[in-house]
Amino acid sequence: MKASKFDGVLGMGYQKLSSGGEIPVVWSMYLTGELSLPIFSFWFGSVSTGYDTGELILGGYDTSKYTGNFTYAPVSVEGYWEFVADS
Repeated sequence: MKASKFDGVLGMGYQKLSSGGEIPVVWSMYLTGELSLPIFSFWFGSVSTGYDTGELILGGYDTSKYTGNFTYAPVSVEGYWEFVADS
């Protein structure tokens, strides 16, 4: 499998996780008008292709990557993006 290269960490947690009180990048970009919505989405490619691929989309989602409707779930603990999944 061919692995993707990365070179850093992007602060995606809630502000309360920040040691210096920094505003999370998505919220900061929304407040400054760089994003129209304060949301982000991930797309993970199939490992069956032989590539370790994926995308992080800030401010929205790519409609070419899914079919159907979204179901939004409330965050169960504000800190990380954790939610309850029953079935």
